[in-house]
Amino acid sequence: MEPAEQLLNPKQATDLVGLLGAVSEQTRLGREYRDEADYWASQVDPRLAAEDARTIAWLLRDVAGSPWLPEPVEQWARAWAANLEDLTGGTAAT
Repeated sequence: MEPAEQLLNPKQATDLVGLLGAVSEQTRLGREYRDEADYWASQVDPRLAAEDARTIAWLLRDVAGSPWLPEPVEQWARAWAANLEDLTGGTAAT
């Protein structure tokens, strides 16, 4: 069996985990978003499946639209959502 192709390089994986961790710590966001971000932070690695990457992109688009997210985290989330869409050839629901 051939190993899965790497979707992310190690630095990208670390950065995405950091973003998801930052989202999970935003106490003004709903618990569902925080729990999802925490879960996905534990799942990210360079061999992240495209389907999982699209799910993370949807999550990041959703939280980026929240008035409760600090602007720097919002911009980081929007940039990562777009990056994941580019990497997977998909688009996130808005």
